[in-house]
Amino acid sequence: MIALLENCHVPLIVVLEKTLFDHSWDAKQIQEHLDSNNPIWGEIEDDVLCGVLTVSEVAGEWEIYRIAVDPQFRRQGIAKRLMSQLDKSCSSGDKIFLEVRADNIPAQALYRSFGYSECGLRKKYYSDGEDAVLMMKTF
Repeated sequence: MIALLENCHVPLIVVLEKTLFDHSWDAKQIQEHLDSNNPIWGEIEDDVLCGVLTVSEVAGEWEIYRIAVDPQFRRQGIAKRLMSQLDKSCSSGDKIFLEVRADNIPAQALYRSFGYSECGLRKKYYSDGEDAVLMMKTF
């Protein structure tokens, strides 16, 4: 079930972040994100946080910071359900932006399936020198 995560979920988000990211957000960063009224949606099954979508929104412009699914729950449609939740939250004229690793072809395919298109490239954006593909979607 997709839910809007709250302060009580911060410890679960921290664990998932540490599992999935070399540069994970800590509890303070997650708390500050939530305190600034920016949503984090999560897929929770049997009190287990299976995946998260972390975004910000200002004046109809959304940015996806993180979409992450625990490896043991991948290939079950969780990322698609999280992306669908974001779509439901957008209004006509809204735009969503994201950056994705140039070598992450499966993620790019997911985003394209939701109507995102490439709008730029950030050369050597990641610490390992990998480029970031900029993508956007307009409602």
